[in-house]
This record gives sequence, structure tokens and C-alpha cells, in this order.
Amino acid sequence: MLKTFLATGLCALAFATTTEAQTLLAGWTFDTLPVAPGTGSTQVANFGTGTIFLDGTNGSSTWITATTGNQVTAFAGSLLNDPRPGLVAGTATAGQSLALLNTTANGFSIVIGVSTTGFENISLSFASQRSGTGFNNNTFAFSLDGTNFTPFGSTVAPGTSFAAITQALPVEVANAPSVFIRYTVTGASSAAGNNRLDNIVITGTPIPEPSTIALGLVGLAGMVALRRRK
Repeated sequence: MLKTFLATGLCALAFATTTEAQTLLAGWTFDTLPVAPGTGSTQVANFGTGTIFLDGTNGSSTWITATTGNQVTAFAGSLLNDPRPGLVAGTATAGQSLALLNTTANGFSIVIGVSTTGFENISLSFASQRSGTGFNNNTFAFSLDGTNFTPFGSTVAPGTSFAAITQALPVEVANAPSVFIRYTVTGASSAAGNNRLDNIVITGTPIPEPSTIALGLVGLAGMVALRRRK
């Protein structure tokens, strides 16, 4: 009986402390994103729950979406990093991507807003490419209130063909009702210089239930007590 109890506790603790598969919290594929001036200054996730801000709120910049002098539009996208489950080559089209452009947008930021309640090990990934004169010195920061931001991660210089970019977020963003991820771009050297962002995905692993961890700890305590008696 005691051995069974101990085994159960150990199994529960192992389950609780094992890294689980990442769960999709929010995703944007931009498949039907309109070109400027219809691109829009907020983008709602089409998977999970989240919003991308380009409207001057939550730490974002106010991007121009007009036809002339615009700083955001839609260009052809990619299937790289696409979050759709069971995606099979040839069964889906890449659609559009979110395009950031123009030297007037150097130093501008987009902000991704998402809730991580109940999740830890938060990760951001997306597909990106730049034109030859596009933004090539891009940085990340996070906030829990949309006002006070802390830099994290490495500087990103997208290549001239689509490639996946992944950034692990700091532990501070785990299990938070509101998380804001700021992506700031700079380095564009012409009005047509641009970066394309596609298939933006936020993932996390479920935080183990306290009762599961407690059961595992009880099992370990029992094993220690048994060994001492021997």
C-alpha cells in the first residue's frame, strides 16, 4: 500500500514538473488583410485571443494607414510558422502579411497584447522578411501595464526572404492577465523599405495545478520517511 502511494506521488510530481507541449494563446495569419488605406490600426487575433496595436495605445506608435505616405499595409505572406493545426502543403495559401514600411516609421513600435493567465514559459514566434532597404535593427520589450516597458531578447535583423524568428519571454510575463509585447523597428533607408510580419504566434505551457504538485511532494516525503526508518 505504501509503495503504491509513493509511486503515485512520484508520478504526480514528475507529471507536474515535466515541460508540457506549448499551447496556442493567440495567433495572427493575416490571410485576408486589406492593403492601405484599409489595413487598420488594430489587428485582432484569428486564433486564440489577442490584439496587435498600431494606434498609439498601450505603448504602440500611431502608424499612418493612408494611401499616401503610409507606414503600414499588406503584402504577400508566407506559410512559415503558420499555427493552423494539420496544415498540409498545397491545402492552404499564404495570403497576406502585415507590412511595416517607410523611413518615417524608424523608431516606431507595434504592440502585441495578450493574456497569459494560467500559463508559463511564454514564447513569441513569427515569420519575417525585409526588403533591401527595410528595417534591420529591431528590438523587443515587455510590459504588464502598457506603460512601463522592459527590454528583452536579442536584436532582430530579418533576412531578405522569409525566416522564422522566436523569442522566449521573461518569467515575469507568466500567469498575467495582461501582457504587452513591444516590437520596435528602425534602420529603413527608403520610403519603400519594409518588413513583412506573418503568422505571429504566442504560446505557453499550462501551469500545474497546486493539488498535483502537493500530491507529488507528499509522496516524496513518504519515501524519505521510509528510508529513515530503514
